[in-house]
Amino acid sequence: MSVNAIVFDFYGVISSDDLWDFVGVDKQSRSQVHELADQVNLGQLDWDEYCKKLSIASDRRLEEINTMYWAYRINRNLIGYIGQLKQNYKIGLLTNANRGHIEAILEEIGAQNDFDAVVVSADVGMIKPQPRIYKEMLRRLSVEAEEAVFIDDAAINVEGAEAVGMKAILFENTAQLRTDLEKVLSR
Repeated sequence: MSVNAIVFDFYGVISSDDLWDFVGVDKQSRSQVHELADQVNLGQLDWDEYCKKLSIASDRRLEEINTMYWAYRINRNLIGYIGQLKQNYKIGLLTNANRGHIEAILEEIGAQNDFDAVVVSADVGMIKPQPRIYKEMLRRLSVEAEEAVFIDDAAINVEGAEAVGMKAILFENTAQLRTDLEKVLSR
């Protein structure tokens, strides 16, 4: 079955994800900080409360956390590549994030029309790597799992996509992604 849709993660792929390093936690491991992130990403904890609890857990000042979170860097090369891919494929954005943040960033960078479907974990009450969130993205794009490629910087989320039948690529950088994605698309 050929690929008809390409789905991207946001933090760590399209945007920098420096908060983890800032609070001194490995993004790939599990910790109290991850539990807090899961709560805010599921919509169970509001943003202000999350920042307060993260400040305590990480021993960082509240102002520093807010500043670091909003000091993202957009991967402009990848945004350009997504625009090229959109000519031939449905494009999705599937991310673990708090309500309202992704939409504001997409609007700010002028990328709100680059995606045919956007699934934000807090809006749907599910987080990656739960199978249901990938299935929700597939439903919104009107494609079967075998027709979609998922790209994420966290191995656990790549494995989650593969578990529901999607093709998946672990993102390291844009050049590596282009090479790996072109291999998948040429099959």
